Amino acid sequence: MVVDGDGGRSGGLIALAWTAVRFAIVGLANTAVGFGVIMALQFGLRAPPHLANAGGYAVGFILSFTLNRRFTFADRGRLGPAAARFAIAALAAFGLNQLVLSLATGRVGHGGAAPVMAQAVAAISYTLCLFALCRLWVFDPRSLARGAAHLQNARQHKPG
Repeated sequence: MVVDGDGGRSGGLIALAWTAVRFAIVGLANTAVGFGVIMALQFGLRAPPHLANAGGYAVGFILSFTLNRRFTFADRGRLGPAAARFAIAALAAFGLNQLVLSLATGRVGHGGAAPVMAQAVAAISYTLCLFALCRLWVFDPRSLARGAAHLQNARQHKPG
């Protein structure tokens, strides 16, 4: 973590916040593209709904990995191991999502807006889990350290 001159952690927190923003941008792009592929397959090519869904998720998975690897985390490590770790992380996050969905559905019930709230809580758990796993395990932590050092360097050398 980057520490600023007065002993605070603002540099590291700022770097983490920007990483989270980039992760959110990738998530939004991934959602839009994946949903677009699903709609194109299902309604444009008349693919069965489950096949269209699988196609959209496959494209989304590849897009998410690629953008998160390069744009979000600036990873320059080996592709194969990172892809395998990303697949494991996505499956773990999905497992947590399903567990949280089950627990939330049991707590809030099935009527009114309750199912939407349960899905929202489950989606948030998926996102937070995948972000943490990507940041701490999937992508090369040395790349993250270089990014934080670059940010600190830029802050120290800005004109003013």
